[in-house]
Amino acid sequence: MSEIAPRWPKGEAVALSGPRVALDPLSLDHEEALRAVVMEGDLWKIPVTVVPHPDRVRQYIESALRARDRGTDLPWVMRVIATGQVVGTRRFQFMNPKHRKLQVGSMWIAKSWQRSFVASETGLITLTYAFEVLRVVRVEYIFDPNNQASRAGLEGVGVKEEGVLRNHLVMPDGRVRDSVICSLIDREWPAAKKFLQQRQNDRIGVLAANAPLPAG
Repeated sequence: MSEIAPRWPKGEAVALSGPRVALDPLSLDHEEALRAVVMEGDLWKIPVTVVPHPDRVRQYIESALRARDRGTDLPWVMRVIATGQVVGTRRFQFMNPKHRKLQVGSMWIAKSWQRSFVASETGLITLTYAFEVLRVVRVEYIFDPNNQASRAGLEGVGVKEEGVLRNHLVMPDGRVRDSVICSLIDREWPAAKKFLQQRQNDRIGVLAANAPLPAG
């Protein structure tokens, strides 16, 4: 590994891409597409996640862009390359170049694309960028203890649960929520990468066997 510290983006848009999904820098131009995402399946009503109401998607984007300008966040939309459809959003947040760590969060995917290749491929893309370009030593995940989808998504990756943050957040409905905190560190990344690559290959194999591509 080079002794020269990598240059972390600050106030910059970063585009990433995989074989099937692109991560485009979030912009106000994505307002209508993201509104459609949250309306499909009423994502904002799911009690274990924080997703903006359709009427507040613009405010969500504006807040994310201010965080990007401060250098603490990198927000993206997830776009299926074959169709051009925006199917969700994902973000690096609480980025700390001094301590070489960040948190992955604010991920929501249209209901018809959940349990598809989108989550696994974008996970591989963003973690590769974090560990191999930014050279972080720690990636954090924080989620509701009742969010079984988040637990299942991290299963097998090698992410370690570190504990529970009590009364960590006040949810939009007023519920005071505990949060599970997990992490993946740099020495665990090679095994995690191998697992994610295999999971992605498995997804592609399933899709090839069931062509044409499904929307979910």
